[in-house]
Amino acid sequence: MVIAFPLFLAYQINVEGSSVANGWWTYDVVIGPALESEKGRLPLVFPLLIGLWAGLFVAMLAKRDKSGFMPHEVRLGITAKPAGWAREWARLWSMILVFQVTFFIVNIAPALIGRALFGGPSLLVP
Repeated sequence: MVIAFPLFLAYQINVEGSSVANGWWTYDVVIGPALESEKGRLPLVFPLLIGLWAGLFVAMLAKRDKSGFMPHEVRLGITAKPAGWAREWARLWSMILVFQVTFFIVNIAPALIGRALFGGPSLLVP
C-alpha cells in the first residue's frame, strides 16, 4: 500500500492530466481541488480515490494464507472445493466479484454521493 498508492496516484494524474492538458477531454463540473490547463480541468478527487483503491487492491492480492488462498476465497468457501477447474473458475469469479464490489465502494459510490450532495444541475447528468 505504501508503494502502490503513490505510484497509482502519480500514474493516474500523469495520464489523465496530460489527456486534459492536450484537450482530448475535460470534466464539466469539478468538485474539490483540480489541476487547471488552458484546455480543461482535471479534478483530483477521482485520481486520489482510484489510487487508493488500486493500492488497497494490491495489498489484498498480496495477502495469502499458507495454501496460497486470498482472504475472500476463504470466506467464500472456495478452499473447501477439490482442486480442479471448478475451484479455479470459482476463484476467477470471486476475484471478479471482489474487484467490482471494491471498485464500486471506493470509486463509484463516493462520486455518486458527492454529486448528489454537492453537484449542481448539469446538461450531461439529469
